[in-house]
Amino acid sequence: MKCFYLTICFIIAIVGLCEAQEEPVTIGYTWDKHSIDYELSSGLGIYRDCSSKDFWKAGSCAGVGANYTYTPAKHIRMRAGISEQFYSSSRMVEHPYPYVMDMKLKLSTISTRLIAGSEWVFPKTQEYQTTFVGLGLYGDVIHYAKASAWPNYISHTGLETMNLKDSFSFITPGIMFNVGIQGSLGRLDLRYMVDITRFDIPGVPIGKQRRAFIGLNFAFQ
Repeated sequence: MKCFYLTICFIIAIVGLCEAQEEPVTIGYTWDKHSIDYELSSGLGIYRDCSSKDFWKAGSCAGVGANYTYTPAKHIRMRAGISEQFYSSSRMVEHPYPYVMDMKLKLSTISTRLIAGSEWVFPKTQEYQTTFVGLGLYGDVIHYAKASAWPNYISHTGLETMNLKDSFSFITPGIMFNVGIQGSLGRLDLRYMVDITRFDIPGVPIGKQRRAFIGLNFAFQ
């Protein structure tokens, strides 16, 4: 829930900055109708427990990739891209097994992401700067997924590692919401991304889980 409120605050802040211009002018800068750009992303991984609706402790996330952008009309952009994504997050599990007081659980994934979406570009803003909102779908091909568990027994703390690649489907689909600004140096947008499908961790009694992400994406030509 805290991450949801954080998302709303970021969106309000960006929209507020855009609307704060007292004398908006006609857009003075646009990219080509067809263009290729490169992107860097950084943010927080916020895995979610589908049973309790609680979020895991946020971990680091990062990505790098490239996109193709097609602009069929003045206020519409269509984008498709590919990127490499790293996710991580952790949580505590209370009394997961007999004789175990609690257990720290950390999960990491690395995936190749295919994404496609569209954006609505607002017509008037500061000169050489446009604002936009967008919606997209992605599919992650997860080629690395590992869970590390540290069960705390009364006398000692253990360590277990589990390969979770088989817990995910071949392509893990998801949905993306974004809002941002674009200027002569590139584009910066805030993104919230969440998987449509869920996964479980074999042997750990916490039920189904879902990956989510909130962070910033910077793209440049």
